[in-house]
Amino acid sequence: MEAAVVNSFVESIVAILETYQVGDIKALKPYLKKEEKTPFDISGTMTLMGEVTGSVAVAFTDKCILGIVSNMFGEPMTEMNDEIKDAVGEMVNMMAGQVNQKMTTLGKQIKTAFNKVQMGKNIPVTHIEGRPVIVMPYKSNTGRFILEVCFDS
Repeated sequence: MEAAVVNSFVESIVAILETYQVGDIKALKPYLKKEEKTPFDISGTMTLMGEVTGSVAVAFTDKCILGIVSNMFGEPMTEMNDEIKDAVGEMVNMMAGQVNQKMTTLGKQIKTAFNKVQMGKNIPVTHIEGRPVIVMPYKSNTGRFILEVCFDS
C-alpha cells in the first residue's frame, strides 16, 4: 500500500472536517478490520481506479456527524435524517475531488469516485473480499469517526 495514497485520504478528511470547525482531531491507533459491520451510525464509501484499485470508507458516530452538520448548516441538527445522509455524501465527494487533485499533482494515475452512503448502526461496510482493511480511528470535539482503506493492487 502506498503511503502517499493513504496520506491523501487522511489529509483530505482532516482538512474537510477542520473547515467545519470540529475542533482538535486526534488520530488513535490504527488496526485491521475484523468484521464487515461497523459500529458507527453512518458511512460513506468511494472506489479507487487506475494504478491503485480499492475502496475507502469514512464512518461517523451519530454524535459526531450531527455536530459536524450543525456546524455546516449553522443550526442545531438533532436527528439522523436525509439531510445528514446528503451531507456525508457531499463530504465523500469533496474527499474524492481532493484526492484526485493530489494524485494528479503527484503524477499518479488514480481516480476516486463516490459510491454510496449508508445509515444505521451495524450496517455492513464492504470492501474487496479477501483483502485487508486498515481502520484509522479519530476523535474530535464533536465525537468519533473512522477512515477505512482497502487496496487490491
